[in-house]
Order: sequence, then C-alpha cells, then structure tokens
Amino acid sequence: MGFLMRTIAGTWIVSLTVSLWLFFTSHVQAINAQVINAQAFHHFFSNDLHSEVVISRLSEENLSQLKESFIEDRFDFVNTLRSDCLESSGLTEIEDNYCAVIADLFDFVAWNNLGQKLFVRGRDEAALMAYDHSLLINPEYSLGLANRCGVLSRLGEYDLALISCELALKGDGRWGIRGSTLAWNNKGDVLFNLKRYQESLSSFDQALAISHNYASAQRNRAVVLHQLQKITQEQGEDNDIRFSESV
Repeated sequence: MGFLMRTIAGTWIVSLTVSLWLFFTSHVQAINAQVINAQAFHHFFSNDLHSEVVISRLSEENLSQLKESFIEDRFDFVNTLRSDCLESSGLTEIEDNYCAVIADLFDFVAWNNLGQKLFVRGRDEAALMAYDHSLLINPEYSLGLANRCGVLSRLGEYDLALISCELALKGDGRWGIRGSTLAWNNKGDVLFNLKRYQESLSSFDQALAISHNYASAQRNRAVVLHQLQKITQEQGEDNDIRFSESV
C-alpha cells in the first residue's frame, strides 16, 4: 500500500512539474511575442507617424526619456503611451485609432482600422505597415488582406497586390459591411493595371453581383469597358491598314 501511494504521489508530482513547465514556457513565448510586437510598434510610431500620434504632444525631453525607457523596458514605453492616450481629451479620429492600437497590441482589427484611416489620408506606406501588423497577428484576416491589396495597388506593387486579393478571397471570411465586394473590386483594379482587361472586367462583374449598387465597382467597370472598346477599335484600324497595304 505504501509503495502504491508513493507511486501515485510520484506520478502526481511529475505531472504537476510538466504542467508548470508547459505553463511557464507558453507564457515566456507569449511575452517574447509581445516584446517583438512592441519593438515593431515602437519603430512604427517613432520613425514614421510621430507627427500625428499622441506622443507628439510630449516635449523633446520627455520623448527622449520615453525612448530610453523603451530600451530598458519595452512594456513601460507602451504603457506610458497607453496612459497618455487615456488622459488626453479632444483626440482626433485618427488619434482614437492610434489609442485603440496602444490599448491592445494584438488587436488585429484595431490595426486594420488604423490602416484604413491612414489610407484615406493618403499615407500609403504607413497604411501598409498597419495592415502588415494586423496580418502578422491574423494572417487569414480577409478584410485586412483586401485592404492590403488596395494599398499595394496604389503603390504600384501589382503582383503583390494580386496575391493579397486572392488570399483575401480564400481567407477567414471576416469582411466589412460590403462583404467580399471590396476584394473583388480591388482585384479588378490590380488586373486592369496589369493590362489583363477581360479578367479585370470579370472581377468587377463579380463585385457587382454581390453588391449591385457599389459605385466604385460600377465606375471601374465602365473604365474597363471603355478600354476594351478602344482596343477593339485600334485592332480594327490596324486590320484596315494591313488590308490596304496588301491590295
């Protein structure tokens, strides 16, 4: 009986030790992941967007102290920013989005929303960084991938944009109010810029099949049709020239 109890106790201790080790390991990995994200977060704000975020309200001396604090303790830097956000009043709409990101570095929707605000303001490079961060957290996020497709297209990175649009349509199905219409519309725009006009037209048709009144897709479809008519007309003129030369 004593041997049995010792065996049971030994097994229980081993199990507890393994459980604690797994618990500790998982938390260390989570902390390391947060440190990595905090580093990207710091780079994102201090190197590109500092003129518009809440941090810009701090004096140069305080900003310098914050950066030193970040080197010593990355979490303290983020927590200070978070505190500054909570204490500030009269924030603009875009600053509210910065604060949402600060509140939870792992909120991929907040990062996507920040990207959308930056995109509307013409801050394409910054918007791409925000979308990339969102997709680092959730690589399958359909809306984030569709938005990334749109900004890459505007930056002239059409091949990469097309990949993002296609991934969006295969993603987790989490869309905005228009559903997958955005992805189809952005894909059509990319294909148009790649001079794949028939495929572009098919994408806009797909977008309008989902959302009949989507004005952007309607305008884009009209542009593609005009381009196709122009090509047909030019081909007809070329054939006429060749025919006259052969007579």
